[in-house]
Amino acid sequence: MDVVHLSPVCNESLSDVNILYGLPQELSYKIVIQMIICTGKLQLVNKPHPNLMKEDAVCSLGGITIVNVKTLEQKKMLEKIVVSLTSF
Repeated sequence: MDVVHLSPVCNESLSDVNILYGLPQELSYKIVIQMIICTGKLQLVNKPHPNLMKEDAVCSLGGITIVNVKTLEQKKMLEKIVVSLTSF
């Protein structure tokens, strides 16, 4: 799997979670797309390292986002994504 193919998989997964929590599918897709656009623009303008952006621009202290990020880190999701992208 390459980055081009990974993006739709991630988008679908994010959208599926929104749907799981009760959002309509169309709204869920729009929210995920908007999140990706805004995050991309933020990174293009400020050019921060992704880790700094995550901690300083996306997550708030005591917020749910940082809890989710820490869970992803504990489950070594970044490493799993890297392995999936390089396992060809």
